[in-house]
Amino acid sequence: MHCVRYKLYVPLSEKVALLLAAQEKVRQGRWLAIQGKIKKAISVYQEAQKLNPDIDLNPNTREIDKDPKTVAQQLVLDSK
Repeated sequence: MHCVRYKLYVPLSEKVALLLAAQEKVRQGRWLAIQGKIKKAISVYQEAQKLNPDIDLNPNTREIDKDPKTVAQQLVLDSK
């Protein structure tokens, strides 16, 4: 996948696709973290951030969570 931040114009459909892909990565990361697969969850969260640097990695909290490691570890603790 190419990096879009260097483009002057990105079609709306491409922006929407990137945002949806990032949200799916967050869902995958959550599922992996709950299963105890922290390293893989962190990696997937980082992929989400590459697609959308402003993404909230844990939309189930009030604050915006941006640290993949912290989010993954917290989800593991919460799932016990």
